[in-house]
Amino acid sequence: MNLALTMAVLRPGENVSPDMSSYESMVAHWRGTGNPPTLQQCEAAWVTINANLYSEKRVAEYPKISELADALSKIHGGGNQSIIDAGQAQLEEYSAACMAVKVKYPKPA
Repeated sequence: MNLALTMAVLRPGENVSPDMSSYESMVAHWRGTGNPPTLQQCEAAWVTINANLYSEKRVAEYPKISELADALSKIHGGGNQSIIDAGQAQLEEYSAACMAVKVKYPKPA
């Protein structure tokens, strides 16, 4: 769990603790208003944060859509067989790259 990010969501704008190395350290050095959130509240917030981060990580690593467009134009452009074959190979590489990103950053359950 990234405590700094979690606290930025739970207590936006507050400098709650100088030590975010662990939940226990954060609580021991608490400077925020009111009581610190419970460990369970932090963990629940992190699950939500992490669920949203997976899609941003995927977008950053997916291959460019122009590569897909190029492959499809080769396949469906009416060119000779060697161009169609090159487009098919390019499409397979594009699909494999997309699947590798999906495996690296799985959708949270």
